[in-house]
Amino acid sequence: MKYDIPISIFVHLRNVRKYSCMFSFCIYLLNKCKIEFILLCIYNIIHIIKIYLILQCQYLKNRLILIFRQGIKTAHFNVIIIIFYY
Repeated sequence: MKYDIPISIFVHLRNVRKYSCMFSFCIYLLNKCKIEFILLCIYNIIHIIKIYLILQCQYLKNRLILIFRQGIKTAHFNVIIIIFYY
């Protein structure tokens, strides 16, 4: 699998306890409409937080809307890989 040029998209992160953050979200476009999302987050939050992640990608002509929910327990480094196939 060969990767195309990475596109960085800012993703707004919100959680229940009124924390708001903005992380860089890299999108790699694969061959034959394969998309791999790699999210690298570094957290310094001690308490358990719930993050609602809403991604709306204009590059894919608003076809892809990702709503991801995650609970994190005292994580300093988190890697999430989500693979979509068309």
